[in-house]
Amino acid sequence: MPPKKRNNNKKNNNNNNNNKPQLIIKPTKIWFNVELEPLDEKNGSKNYDLAHSQYLKAQTLFEEEINTYTEKINSRSGGEHEFFKTVLQSGTLTDKVSAMSLMIQESPIHNFKLLKQNLFQNMVKKKNRRESIMAVNTMKDLLMNNVMPDRKLRYFKDQNVTNSGVTSKHLILWYYEDSLKKLYFEFIQALEEMSHDNLDFVKNKAISTIYELLVAKPEQEKNLLTLLVNKLGDTNRKLASKASYLLSQLLLKHPNMKLIVIKEIEHLLFRTNISDRAQYYSVIFLNQIILTRNKSGEEAANKLIEIYFVLFEKLCGKNIHKTQKKSKKKSDKNNNGNITEIDSVNVKMMAALLTGVNRTFPFAKVEDEVFDKQINTLFTISHIGTFNISIQALMLIFQVSLSRQVISDRYYRSLYMTLFDHRLFSSSKHAMYLNLLYKSLKEDNSLIRIKSFIKRILQVCTFHKVPFICGSLYLVSEIIKQKPGLLVIITQPEENDSDEEEFKDVVEEEENDNDDDDNKETSEKEIQNDDSKALNKYDGKKRDPLYTNVDNSCLWELVIN
Repeated sequence: MPPKKRNNNKKNNNNNNNNKPQLIIKPTKIWFNVELEPLDEKNGSKNYDLAHSQYLKAQTLFEEEINTYTEKINSRSGGEHEFFKTVLQSGTLTDKVSAMSLMIQESPIHNFKLLKQNLFQNMVKKKNRRESIMAVNTMKDLLMNNVMPDRKLRYFKDQNVTNSGVTSKHLILWYYEDSLKKLYFEFIQALEEMSHDNLDFVKNKAISTIYELLVAKPEQEKNLLTLLVNKLGDTNRKLASKASYLLSQLLLKHPNMKLIVIKEIEHLLFRTNISDRAQYYSVIFLNQIILTRNKSGEEAANKLIEIYFVLFEKLCGKNIHKTQKKSKKKSDKNNNGNITEIDSVNVKMMAALLTGVNRTFPFAKVEDEVFDKQINTLFTISHIGTFNISIQALMLIFQVSLSRQVISDRYYRSLYMTLFDHRLFSSSKHAMYLNLLYKSLKEDNSLIRIKSFIKRILQVCTFHKVPFICGSLYLVSEIIKQKPGLLVIITQPEENDSDEEEFKDVVEEEENDNDDDDNKETSEKEIQNDDSKALNKYDGKKRDPLYTNVDNSCLWELVIN
């Protein structure tokens, strides 16, 4: 009889186990690899009522699945789960966070409440900064390494929920994915709040976390990128510089995002409330983007050129407005300091824009009309800007003209006038300037104009230091090598350049009145000849190098130098 009782107990235990609810999805660390029965995409309809009822059903199934998993875990005596339970109740903060992390890694689906309620709501969103930052680090690691797939998550409504072949397994996974997507968005919102914290180390941590998530996963990349780009305008210069550095690292790891990042920075640049410093930092970052000679690189370069030119127009318009304002308030001494500060920012901005355009132009393929609209602006900048900015503006005009195989006389006149500028002596861009002179003269087909340039360059050398003189002499020698016709300015003497004295006979007093009249006519002709000679003499003060009469002069400056 006793053995029969044992058999009845075994049967009762088996019946009890069979009556207990079973898990529909087995616990797994990689939930997005769970196999689902394939569904026919055509089998489905846009029935919103059915979709809503499926969502409610999925919610119920998901909660039942979590409850079943929790009951099974709690029914086990001893083991690591009992230890985790004890740690969560009475452990230190570090131990609690570690225990939650291990439990979530074991089965992200079944421990979703632990992730959302315990870790996110109770810790990440807490005002205690130490606890919040610790939870942010843990949640970031979980999302990057365990929970998030390498694809964008989908909302429940975007799934084929009305398909007749949908099973409970489908509904649970889809509901979890929907909930995870919403939680991830809430986490990003929490990071955004942290990025505006009063303490810099909290903002620093938020920026780093945003960058790491953006690099690791595609989910919410648009919002993450916006948050990172916005930090270029942070009042703390170190944080703004860090944001610029992280963006450059992002492009190194994901070079295909160049155009996306450029467009996002464009949105920042053209906001109405953007500060001058944020605008400047943004342009500096754009100047550092590595461009390539392919289709994507060309698209990025074209977009950059477009942004630079729009900023040119805005900056020139702002300068005109400031000039008018300055003339009205000239007597107000208190405003002079502010105007000087703003102008210095504009000088930096203009230099950064010109650097960007000069750097980007070889990679871009922009229609001529775009440059035609801006060419007058560039010439204006070359006249009113600082000397270094003028050089950069002329460099850009030269690049554009060279690509179109037409270099205008206006360009050479502007370049020639820079040799008269007293700021040339104190400029820090002598190498860039001489390089521009060399390239420009090399492309010029007018020997007369080149002679005027050479003569003027050597005249300027008499006031310069040795490095500039050496560079100028080397420039002249290279130009003469490439254009041998220039040697005449050294080898050929000037007109009436003879050492022999000219003697004229003295007119005798006995000559009659007719002879006196002839002498008067002769003297008048001599005066006219002298005037014509004076007009034909070299005039280095001419604004146009084509009209200096340089053909009537030798290169005497070589002797002086």
